[in-house]
Amino acid sequence: MIEGTGFYFCHIPKTGGDAIKKLCEQLKLPKIKIHDVDDGTKHAYIYREGKDFIMSIRRLPYHALSLYHEMRFQTPETVPELDCQGIGEWALEGCHAEGLATVYTNKLANIPDYFVRSETLRSDLAVVLGRYYGLGSERHRIIHEGTTKKTWEYNRDLINYFTKDQIKELYRQAPSWAQLEQQAYGDNLCDH
Repeated sequence: MIEGTGFYFCHIPKTGGDAIKKLCEQLKLPKIKIHDVDDGTKHAYIYREGKDFIMSIRRLPYHALSLYHEMRFQTPETVPELDCQGIGEWALEGCHAEGLATVYTNKLANIPDYFVRSETLRSDLAVVLGRYYGLGSERHRIIHEGTTKKTWEYNRDLINYFTKDQIKELYRQAPSWAQLEQQAYGDNLCDH
């Protein structure tokens, strides 16, 4: 979680929060509190009355892929190695997105004021932070070129993992996520 004058930012796991944290650390913004990953507040949802709520998000099928691969790389003994089709089926069997979306929005009672989409993380972050801070050319350079965490290497082409019907089913299983994604992107991938 990150707090600044006028805003608080929390991120749903696997939506770019670590990258945002690293960039914010490099920016050295005034009056900002970046909670330490190890203090139990990395994924904390704490509502702050009177402050704008900023949330990171990514498209639901990509979230499912990222979650699978993160779990597979970090705890291979708990997650089976699956072929691409099996990963799509795994995502449908254990769709965590609805629970995450409802926890981080207090069952949609607190809808984010602004989103940072993982697919356009750097440009979205510049726009959002620009609402609260004078960024200047050096801070813009840091946002667009700064170091973030290493990403896992895997095939990210959805067609290898999901059928169109499976993507629709993911969204059906996670209506709160679908609503957040609709607000952040203007549509859902199952609409394409």
